[in-house]
Amino acid sequence: MTRTGAYLMREYGADEFDASEAAYLWLSHHHYGQASDEYRELCGLMRTFRPSPMRTLSNASPDVQDLYDALCERADCPSHEDA
Repeated sequence: MTRTGAYLMREYGADEFDASEAAYLWLSHHHYGQASDEYRELCGLMRTFRPSPMRTLSNASPDVQDLYDALCERADCPSHEDA
């Protein structure tokens, strides 16, 4: 479990799968290159969480979309609805 996923579980009561999926999607969209902490966290998450290449935010569950938006709010970036 990554620190982002653990945050979602702790703060929002998310289950491990939803937290991992939301973290994966958010980190995929919001890392700052290979030298960033977010990219390292994404790589660590991908050791245990391997979603389908077809998985996108638009076909994620509403719970995952809400968790993604919570991460956007925390990082002061646009939510999926604003993009």
